[in-house]
Amino acid sequence: MTKKKDQDTNIIQFPNLKDRLLDKGMNEIQNRNYKQALSLLLQAEQLDQEHSEIKIGLVVCLLELGELEEAKAICKKMLKEDLGDYFHVLEIYLTILLQLSQYEEVQQTIEAVIEEGTVPQHYEESFKKMLEFSTKINVGGKEDYDNQLEDSHSLTINIDKLFQDESNIKEQWNIIQSLKERNIRKYVPELAEFLKGKNYHPVLKTMILHLLIENEVNSEITVNKFDQTLTVIPSDLSPLTEGDFIQKVIKILEDKIGHENPSLFEVMKEILIRHLYVLFPFNPENDNAELWACALHVYGCELHGIEAIEEEIVEMYKLSKNHVIETIDRIKEIEKISFLQI
Repeated sequence: MTKKKDQDTNIIQFPNLKDRLLDKGMNEIQNRNYKQALSLLLQAEQLDQEHSEIKIGLVVCLLELGELEEAKAICKKMLKEDLGDYFHVLEIYLTILLQLSQYEEVQQTIEAVIEEGTVPQHYEESFKKMLEFSTKINVGGKEDYDNQLEDSHSLTINIDKLFQDESNIKEQWNIIQSLKERNIRKYVPELAEFLKGKNYHPVLKTMILHLLIENEVNSEITVNKFDQTLTVIPSDLSPLTEGDFIQKVIKILEDKIGHENPSLFEVMKEILIRHLYVLFPFNPENDNAELWACALHVYGCELHGIEAIEEEIVEMYKLSKNHVIETIDRIKEIEKISFLQI
C-alpha cells in the first residue's frame, strides 16, 4: 500500500510545461482569445506562483474581460511582493484604479511613491498627470459633484452655466457629471449648442456625446473639434473601442509587441484610447493604422526608458521617419489636454 501511495503522489510533469503554457497563453492573447489565454496562464501560475510574466499576462486577460477588481488584486500582490518591474506594474495598477474611479487610492499611492524619491524619470510625467487629475477630483470636483447629487431632487440644473465662462472647466465638468443622474432630453438643445461651440474643451464634449449615446438621442447633432465639424446621430454612434481604426491599430501593436512585452502593449493601448477619446467622434486626420501603431511603439518605448532605436522601429514598420515623428508630436499635443484641468 505504501509503495502505491508513493507512486500516486509522485506526479511527473512534462518537461518545460510551464514555459509551454506561458507561450500558448501569450499566443492566445495575441489572437485576442482572452478566455483561453486566461485558462492557460492560470495553469502556468499553478506551476510558478512568482513568475512575473505569467502574472502580467493574467492582468492583461482580466482587463480585456472586464474583471478590473481581479486585475487590481494581482497587481497589488505583485507590488507587495516586489514581483516584476515595480514601476511597470505600478503604472498598470494606477491605470486600473483610474478605470475604477478610485481616485483617492491613486492620489495616496502616487504621493507615497513620490515622497520616497525613487520614481524613474521616464515615469514622472505620467504619474504627475494622474496625481493632478485625481487630486483635483478628490479635493474640488468630487466634493462639488457629491453636493450636487445630495440636492438633485430639489434643484434644477442651471444649464446656462455651461456657457457663462468658457475657461471654467470645473463648473462645466460638475454640470455634465450631474446630468448623469437625470433624464437629459430636455437639455438636448443646450448640449447640442455646447458641442457646436468652437472654444469648449474637447474632453467635455466627448463626455456630453456619451451622455447622448447612453440616452439614445436620435436627433442630428453637429460637433466641432479642432476646427473640424461633423454631424452625427448619437444613437447611431458605435462605442469608441469598436471603431475600425482603433481595432486595426491594436491588432498591429499586438502582433509587434503584445507577446514580447504585454505590459507595454497595455500602456500603448491606453494612450491610444485616451487620444481617440479626446478626438471622438473624429478619427485622426491621417488614419493610417500602421503609422499610428509605429508612432505609439516609439513613444511608448520613449516614455518607459526602453532602449529601442527609433530608426529600427520605423524600419520594422517600413514607414517614413518624418511622418512617424509628426504623428508622435500630435500624440504628445493631445496627451497634454487629455486630463482635464479642474
